[in-house]
Amino acid sequence: MLDVLLTTLAERGIEPIGSEGAPRSVHTEHRRVSSFTEPAVKQDRCVPVEVLENADVSNPAVPLAGDSSARVDAPPVEAQQPLSTGDGELLDRKRVLVSPVRSQVANLPFSTYVEYTGPPGKDPYSVNAHILSESIVGIIEVEGPVIAKRVYDIYLRGCGIKRMGHELKSNLNKALSHAIGQGSIVHEDEAGKDDLVYSVVRVKGSPPIRLRSRGPRSFEEIPPSELQVVARYLLEQHGFTPGSDEHLRAILDCFDLRRLTTQVGATMLDILERGFPYVDELLSRIRK
Repeated sequence: MLDVLLTTLAERGIEPIGSEGAPRSVHTEHRRVSSFTEPAVKQDRCVPVEVLENADVSNPAVPLAGDSSARVDAPPVEAQQPLSTGDGELLDRKRVLVSPVRSQVANLPFSTYVEYTGPPGKDPYSVNAHILSESIVGIIEVEGPVIAKRVYDIYLRGCGIKRMGHELKSNLNKALSHAIGQGSIVHEDEAGKDDLVYSVVRVKGSPPIRLRSRGPRSFEEIPPSELQVVARYLLEQHGFTPGSDEHLRAILDCFDLRRLTTQVGATMLDILERGFPYVDELLSRIRK
């Protein structure tokens, strides 16, 4: 009886489960399970997810796009929003916080800082003060008013020299003094250091102050008068307490600077105490 049943099933292409050596039926479902690791959104670990390849898709777990009845119960699919990194939110908040400060200096005549990109000068060890001064004047024509030390650094970098020693400083000071003596360059001891290398230099006949973005300059390379214009304007328009941390940070922010160190703070407090007649004149014109 059993043999007759097995023969009948075999004729119809059906193999009983457990039969050894029986040929595989074309109706046998073939499933291969592979796995990959999918990061969990709300956890700090990864969880394995099984994926069935060549599985029967006649009854999908996820409703098809054309199945209107399935969409009634299922929530709408929304585009995933990128997860917050934390830093971006802090930066956004910072922009919101500083925007009122920037709006208060919107009326100041700021311009983009233009950096010297001309040809390098000659070896400062092999030329006299006259030839050296010509190259220095060329840099000042582009970047002035500018701290003399920045002019020296630009010149030396063009010559491949990374450090300004005593001899080089002396040669460059002589070249700058020659240009000043010739009447082509004007200098101001705005820092009160009585040292030509820290003076603010500009071409004769050019404005004593040019408000510009910081550009490639460090804090030490911004002329004190330029900082004072912004500092005093913020006091008038924003109502800061003079010399307060809030006031000093607002000044730095106008030049895209962030670090209020002890030295930077002391320098700005000293600048606030100084008097520059051309700062008074510029602020008077701005008020009008």
